[in-house]
Amino acid sequence: MARWTAKEEEAAEWAERLFKKTSAPGRVVPEPATPEAVRAAIERFAELPTETGVMQDLAIGARRAAKGVSTDRLQGLSEVVQNAEDLGATEVRIQVREATLLVAHNGRPVLLTDVIPLSMPWLTSKAEDAEAIGRFGIGLMTLFHLSSTIEVHSGHYRLRIGESGLSLAPARVLPPALGGDEWTVFRVPLAEEPLTTSDVDDWLASWGNDALLFLRHVAAVVLLDAHGRTMRRLALRREAAERFKAEVAGQSVSVEVADVRDPVGLCWRVCHTVVASPPGLEPAAKAVGDTTPLAVALPLEPAGTAAPVSEARSGHVHVRLPVAPLALPVRVHAAFDPTPSRQGLQATAWNKALVPRLADLWGAAVTAQFRLAPASSWPMVPLPQRTSRQGQDEVVGALEAALLERARLQVSARLRIDVSTQGPQALEDLAVEAAELTGVLTEAEIERLTEHPALPYAARDSAGRYRQVLKDWSDHGAAKPVSVDVWDALELLGDEGRSLENAIELAAVGVASGWADHRLSSFAWLADERGTRHRPPESGELRIFADRPGSLAESLGFAHVLHPAFLADSPSPTCVRKWLAKRDALLTDGDELTALRRLASYGKVGMNAPTLQLTDEQLRDLQDAFARLDAPDRSRLGGDVGLAVALQAHRYASDGSRHEVWESPAKSYLPAGIDRVDRTESFAHAARNTPGLTWLRRRYSDVLRGTGAGMSPLSFLRLLGADTAPRIQLHRHREERLNRREVPVHAPGSPESRIAKMHALGAEYTLNDRETPDLDAVAHAIADEADGTVRCQRAIALIHVLGRAWAKRYSEHESVKAAYAYRSWNFVDTVPGFWLWRLKEIPWLDSESGNPTAPSVLRRRTEATAVVYGAEAEGLLHPEIQAAVGRRVDVLKALGIGGEPTTADIVGRLRRLREAEREGGSRDASGALLLYRALAAKTVPSRAPAGDLSRDDLRGAFAQGDGLVLTDAGWKTPSACLRGTPLFGRLRAFAPHFIGGEVLWQMLGVPEPSADDAIAVIRELVPSGTEAKRREPDAETQTVLLQSLQFLEDLASSNPEALKGSPLRRLPLWTSRGWTSRRPVYAVADEAVAALLGAALTESGSDAAVWRPGAEMEHFRGLIHRLGVTVVGPDDTAPHVSGRPLPDPHATARLVAAVAHLREDLQRNDPGTARELAGSWEELAGLLVCVEPGLTCTVTLPGQATLVHFPVETAIDTGQGVMYVRSASALARFSHAGRTLAGRFRARRREVACAWVAAWERAEAGLSAIDITRSEDRISALNEAADAEEEQRLAAFRDEVHERHTNARARTAGDARSGKRPADAQVRRAAYAPAQLKERHLVDPTELRPVFTDSAIVPQNDRSRSDASGSGSSGSSGRPSLSRPSSSSAVPQQRSGVKMFTPQDQEDAALALVRAALARDSEELRDLRAQRGVGADSVDELNRFYEVKSFLGAEEDSVSLTPHEYERATTEDDFFLVVVSGLQRGTGVPTTVRIVLDPLRKLSARPSGVVTLTGVRGCRSLQIPFEQAD
Repeated sequence: MARWTAKEEEAAEWAERLFKKTSAPGRVVPEPATPEAVRAAIERFAELPTETGVMQDLAIGARRAAKGVSTDRLQGLSEVVQNAEDLGATEVRIQVREATLLVAHNGRPVLLTDVIPLSMPWLTSKAEDAEAIGRFGIGLMTLFHLSSTIEVHSGHYRLRIGESGLSLAPARVLPPALGGDEWTVFRVPLAEEPLTTSDVDDWLASWGNDALLFLRHVAAVVLLDAHGRTMRRLALRREAAERFKAEVAGQSVSVEVADVRDPVGLCWRVCHTVVASPPGLEPAAKAVGDTTPLAVALPLEPAGTAAPVSEARSGHVHVRLPVAPLALPVRVHAAFDPTPSRQGLQATAWNKALVPRLADLWGAAVTAQFRLAPASSWPMVPLPQRTSRQGQDEVVGALEAALLERARLQVSARLRIDVSTQGPQALEDLAVEAAELTGVLTEAEIERLTEHPALPYAARDSAGRYRQVLKDWSDHGAAKPVSVDVWDALELLGDEGRSLENAIELAAVGVASGWADHRLSSFAWLADERGTRHRPPESGELRIFADRPGSLAESLGFAHVLHPAFLADSPSPTCVRKWLAKRDALLTDGDELTALRRLASYGKVGMNAPTLQLTDEQLRDLQDAFARLDAPDRSRLGGDVGLAVALQAHRYASDGSRHEVWESPAKSYLPAGIDRVDRTESFAHAARNTPGLTWLRRRYSDVLRGTGAGMSPLSFLRLLGADTAPRIQLHRHREERLNRREVPVHAPGSPESRIAKMHALGAEYTLNDRETPDLDAVAHAIADEADGTVRCQRAIALIHVLGRAWAKRYSEHESVKAAYAYRSWNFVDTVPGFWLWRLKEIPWLDSESGNPTAPSVLRRRTEATAVVYGAEAEGLLHPEIQAAVGRRVDVLKALGIGGEPTTADIVGRLRRLREAEREGGSRDASGALLLYRALAAKTVPSRAPAGDLSRDDLRGAFAQGDGLVLTDAGWKTPSACLRGTPLFGRLRAFAPHFIGGEVLWQMLGVPEPSADDAIAVIRELVPSGTEAKRREPDAETQTVLLQSLQFLEDLASSNPEALKGSPLRRLPLWTSRGWTSRRPVYAVADEAVAALLGAALTESGSDAAVWRPGAEMEHFRGLIHRLGVTVVGPDDTAPHVSGRPLPDPHATARLVAAVAHLREDLQRNDPGTARELAGSWEELAGLLVCVEPGLTCTVTLPGQATLVHFPVETAIDTGQGVMYVRSASALARFSHAGRTLAGRFRARRREVACAWVAAWERAEAGLSAIDITRSEDRISALNEAADAEEEQRLAAFRDEVHERHTNARARTAGDARSGKRPADAQVRRAAYAPAQLKERHLVDPTELRPVFTDSAIVPQNDRSRSDASGSGSSGSSGRPSLSRPSSSSAVPQQRSGVKMFTPQDQEDAALALVRAALARDSEELRDLRAQRGVGADSVDELNRFYEVKSFLGAEEDSVSLTPHEYERATTEDDFFLVVVSGLQRGTGVPTTVRIVLDPLRKLSARPSGVVTLTGVRGCRSLQIPFEQAD
């Protein structure tokens, strides 16, 4: 049976011919007539590739490659539309339903010749069709993005195309909404790639109606929902418009124009033409005709939209359909070569040749559009900032650049704009105002200013893009209009014919420019309330404007009230008002501050301008206004306002006549009636009728009294600048030199002494120098005063005036720099200011003789001047003046009136004293002392002024020859004497000792006494000869000896290093056997016992002796052991009695009462001594008194077996609690019972012995004692009790730990015998398992064991808790809330990177050592570190908390607690601070665990953000050392 019928066989044969390309070119291929014939052809098409395996593999690979060409997964939809366009379709429909994408078009149905291009990638049937869009043959393959198979249904054709090849698709019933049998439908199953209708809708929305602009056939693309309803429709409506001629590539062409609108109203003007194809070039994979199409679409302003075209539309390059984005508001079409993905353009010569042709067409289209609708044409012109897009392809970039160039060179030169009555005008013949003048000038005004017609406002776009375009054209040399700038436009302000409103608008533009202040002030455009126009006030003018009547400025007569047009709330009047306000030319709401600013500004710059003469009423208004100002504004404005106004005043002429004048307060002085100082100390009294000075009328004191809200007339007038002291000013005769104006050496009026001094220095100028003309005038007037009494009074007044103002006005100008100018300013020295130099040289002060004298040659009479210069010296200041102005030291010193002699003068006088003594005169020690005191009071500089001595000079002067230090031993150099208290009497020379002398002698190099000095002096005190050494030293010797020993004791206490190496153990001492250097020498605190012991030793023939230092032994505590002296203490002394003496009840009762009185006396008057009692008062009062007439004392000398017996009057047996006395009377004696009882005190025994006598008298008188217990004693008792309790708790804790260690060792031994590993070791290993130990430097806790036998309770050092109170604060505003510890351990996890070891490793090791020290495992001592807010690192089974602090090396004395840790420590009775030290290998520090109970009470707390506890090393604690385990 035949496979096919003849018709089917024919169809299959043609299929094979088409596949193998064996038919003649151009031959018509017969179309199969029946469905069966079509099926036969399709089956044959499917078989042919399989006959050649390579061919089939190539086809499969090509299909797979083709589907990945585009990155847009819906690019296939664009390809179907393109296919429909090439087939003449007018509509394309798309539907997604039942997991299937359906795309249909009404173009030409599928033919047999279409099967191969449809099913084979990279094969196209359109290569020879120049008008067709398709060219690569991969369009349909891009649908493989969505599915592995694609079906095509068209007429009899049912194609199924898969990656493996072509096959016959099953018959389908397609939705009727897709058109009908004559429509071609592409069916894409979506099993692999999900796709929704919304996805397609979004894709079409991004495409937009604009995508269809250049299609010839397809007029609509419709998206249907699953029910066939239209969801989105892309469509355009075209309307033909008038053609125009254009020149493209040098060829005149006719351009067809169509206005195109989309359904939402967006409009384009599409200009289309055909031009000759670029010669010698052809597109890639496409036929080329003689001509090629070009088209541009210019966006037109949509009706009713506010958005400019440049913002509302995006540009694109089309090859019929969009291919590449364009950063310009235009769409263009040409027969470009797109990339295979159709997402860009290839950089081919063909494409590059089309670019200038498109640019020519675009330029012509835009030029034509300007003629039709110029306002809507500006947005079509490209700007450079919109043409730079990174990543764009080469052709698109060239196209953008070409369009920008055509706009600048072609459009700008060719466009014409119609102007009313004048016809079309070129751009260069038009005028445009500056942007800020938009809407402010009329077209007529623009033409008036430039003599060119204005660019009509109707020809400008509302968004102002035309200005950007014109600027770009101007910047690149293109045609441009004439410009009208703000400067030119402001000329119109002078046109009184313009309305006030227009003037305000224009002025506001000038204000906004920021530079037109002077131009604005050149025209009269500010109108007052009557309509009169005025120029705006300049800053130096007094005129001002106000927004309402009744202001201070109006009261003072310099304000206009603004016209209502300037007071409107609209922007321009507001801008003008702000400008006026900024210039302090506008008063708002009667603002007095602005009025005063204006007045001050006028005063500041109006040097010779007329001042405002004020009536009394105006002056009071001004005073009230100042009273209402803030203090800073008052002081800032007062002086300048004082220059702007004038008050009544008077001035004296040279002949003494008085003249009434008007003068500014800032140029006047206050009379004595207003200046509230003592009249005799006022400037008015000093000046009197000096010519040239102006004085305000005294009557202003009455005019201004009672007004000004408490501001006195004096305060107000001084605020206005009226002065009470001469003014100082920059020198008027400065010369210009090296960009500075400075005062030359020969300036007019320069004193001769100034000239000589500057010549000596080599200086030419003084810098920043001042003068005081009024002060000069007054000084000369005083010098000319004939009456000596009046002259002195006026001089006194002037010095007081200068003194009151010295610190604020004159002191900073007292001295100036002297310099010379050579290439630059070269500073040489400091000299007095010009004004001061003149004042020093005018003879206006009287001397003692009553003659007018220059201040520079006068000197005050003082003790030092009398000593140095003598009592009858010439040139002394008049005593009346000195007495009156003595407190004005700064003024007198500045005037050069010497109050004290110079350093050189004093040294000279000392030399004269020394020479006078050498020549036989008497020694003047008191005179020398006065000179030393004067010298000590001076500050001797390191660099002395001319004529005086520096420190080095002074040291040299004192060290020359015999020296200038006068001692009891004569004149000495500083190195040959000592400074300080003369301890050594006549044995050493001491510089005179006086208050303040220490600094002087130290500066001169006089040494302090040293230990060697004291030792040498003591040796010198020892006489020669045996008998002489035994004689009692005289009073002077004993005094020097005592002071020398006390000096050595002070060194031992304050500076023990000073005694190192001193031979004190062989130092001669005065003893009971005389002077001796031998030892032993004994020291006994009780003076009576010491005497008896010394006598006994002498009598026994012993070489030993008892030391007699000359004072109480307690004063030499630091020295005794250094001297090799052996102390005989209470333990070395015992009473000796015969038999059993009976107690004396009466004496015992009296002793009890006397002890009570002694305690009361000391507690009241000397509590420090009371606290020196060794033992308790109860023990002292509990002594039993026994009378033993034969009482002796037995002394066991330390280091010897010898017992020494001698009789004593009193003795105490502390073991028996008995006080023995020879008789009851000894109880009342200072040297007997007083001394014995005082021996029970650690210090101040003499005071105790004296107090005992008084206590015994009170007891004998039967007086009752009061038991006084001071608060510090109670606190001490409480602390002692707490310390005892704490010590018991710590000892109990130590015993507990010891027991646990003992039990742990027993368990370990048992486990070892049984072969088991200790459970505790397992737990500890689990709790601390460091990784890579060899890379770490921490000790390994598993290799260490605690040595509990070496553990110890460290006693408390009181300094460690000197200010510990337990009341420290964590520094937080509130108490932190503590978390409860969980029942299980919470070991923190390591999160940081490891270097050598991490902080957590250190914490782990520390906690493991604590567990080992306490003999607890991880269950018995739980880890709490990962629990936030607990305030402790661990807790044991008894709920005792432990906070662990660790140190790699030695433990530090301070640790810090966080707020939570601090709160835990304050709220828990059992809180332990555990300090682990020695955690790092190789440091040499042993590993130790210190346990501190109740740390807040033991340690000093210093709160900040955390609480720092100090004193760890010195607090009572349990310390457990570790050793290396076996």
